[in-house]
Amino acid sequence: YGSLRQDIANRTCPHCCTEDVFLLSKLPFFEPIIEDENHLLNVCSLYDEPRNTIWDVTENLIKNRHYKDIFSHPLHVKELARFLHQCHKLRFPKHDSAENTN
Repeated sequence: YGSLRQDIANRTCPHCCTEDVFLLSKLPFFEPIIEDENHLLNVCSLYDEPRNTIWDVTENLIKNRHYKDIFSHPLHVKELARFLHQCHKLRFPKHDSAENTN
């Protein structure tokens, strides 16, 4: 998966960018919305629902990028893992349904 994301157009958020991203990538002023850690954890509207289920303390640690503090407490790790699992199910629904059939 990572090897396919070398081109900046392959790193765009499919939820936040239009389908014309590959055509637009040829423009000299192309600045797409990149699907990176910060985008997933704090910005992308696709993950608003799972984001709203995180404890306030953990959510504040994520927003302020205090990852060391998150990983120093088992309950914060569990919350982050649960959030990321929910995000994965939203981002890759076919993969999630394939896992549930096995």
